[in-house]
Amino acid sequence: MRILYLPCHHRLRAEEISLFREMGHEVIVGVENADKDFDICIAVHKPVLFPYIKTFLKQKKKVYYRTIGQSTPGLEADIGELRGVRVVRMSPNEAFLPAYAGHDYVIPFFKDKNIWKGWNGDENHVIGFGKKVMERPHYLSFGVWKEAVNGFNHKWYGTHNKDLPVPNAEIEEGDLIATLGESRCCLYTGTWPASYTLGFIELMMIGVPMVCIGEKLWFQRSNPYKRIYQIPDIIQDGVHGCVSNHIPLLREFISDMLYDYDYATEISKLGRERAIALFDKEVARQNWEKLFSEV
Repeated sequence: MRILYLPCHHRLRAEEISLFREMGHEVIVGVENADKDFDICIAVHKPVLFPYIKTFLKQKKKVYYRTIGQSTPGLEADIGELRGVRVVRMSPNEAFLPAYAGHDYVIPFFKDKNIWKGWNGDENHVIGFGKKVMERPHYLSFGVWKEAVNGFNHKWYGTHNKDLPVPNAEIEEGDLIATLGESRCCLYTGTWPASYTLGFIELMMIGVPMVCIGEKLWFQRSNPYKRIYQIPDIIQDGVHGCVSNHIPLLREFISDMLYDYDYATEISKLGRERAIALFDKEVARQNWEKLFSEV
């Protein structure tokens, strides 16, 4: 089958295109190939792709719109006007969005368990991650993170964070797995409005013990649709990691991870098993195979 893939997220793009080719499909990429023959089009997120989608639908071509967790009520309304498009969601919790346009498939992001592995926790600190934090601190619940890690060894990873008032660093792409794998645990605060992020999956797949804020702490500004935050549905508190709406409980679990390596190792193992069950490449392959079989 020949797939026209119209990308958005650069890391998701590379992985999905590689997977489709491994599955035996031909993939042509970008709007510059919109005039070429194809069997299906997968258009990822960007509203600027809507004119192409509408044209393809008028031509009776099969189009799949792939979400990446950045939808808004306005965008949902626009998706709803794309009559005939099939919607592939990255999370079932997007159903809690106002003006939700529905879905045909739910296919989460993925990572290869044979590559994303190797946690050792040798660096006895708690980490956070995200780019351009000071431009959008509320979107990353940075104030909550800063309060919860106060007094513990901590570091924030991400690009464009030179003005961040905590120890921080960028990680070279080739060092990502090793550097994250050395971290004893992560306090995950999410990135509004995504149900989860690719970085969350990467950390869990490596085996980094996850300490996560609950939905009441997530994006504390006016937020009428907190239920799109999927983390409490992914992590069973005390089993695969920690999820809490109370900062003292987050701090207690961080302390447990930093000062009880055996407990951290147990959480690492169970958390990674959960991640593999939900987000491994083979799970994604099966999901896409089901979709392609129905074309």
